[in-house]
Amino acid sequence: MTEEKKLAEEKESTLLKKALKAFGIDEKYLLSHRVKGSSVILVTKGGSKVIFKPGAKIHKLTAIQITGINPENARRKPIVGKKK
Repeated sequence: MTEEKKLAEEKESTLLKKALKAFGIDEKYLLSHRVKGSSVILVTKGGSKVIFKPGAKIHKLTAIQITGINPENARRKPIVGKKK
């Protein structure tokens, strides 16, 4: 790898970490991401697509938007089968 590629990858990873921290998303709930210039596009397992630009206003996502699982219904008994 060339030195320029290494620097670009480091910049991409730091920008991704900043975006995840800003939106309150854990890496295990990240479905996909893409870095375009100085912005990061994130897609969560809950189906939310958000764009992170440094310095822009950030809105926090709900647990359902991040995980795709309603935390209130996760505690209910299963209708069919054994509880895992």
